[in-house]
Amino acid sequence: MTVMNLAKPFDMSLPAISKHLKVMEKAGLVSVRKEGTYRYYYLNPQAIENAQEWLVDLRKFWTAQVFNLEQFLETQSKED
Repeated sequence: MTVMNLAKPFDMSLPAISKHLKVMEKAGLVSVRKEGTYRYYYLNPQAIENAQEWLVDLRKFWTAQVFNLEQFLETQSKED
């Protein structure tokens, strides 16, 4: 998709969309092909899958941490 098409559903300026796309490109989440004055962006499915796996692992880690903290705080309040 072009930047114009990607920007349509968002209440953001084209430069803001372009900045986000550049960050995503540097991270390998999207690739870009330039044709004349247009830039076409494509999702990199493998990079998206890797990011999703990382986020799932991160969520599991923090869920366990919060649970452990909750257990600790409950134990401390019973001792007080």
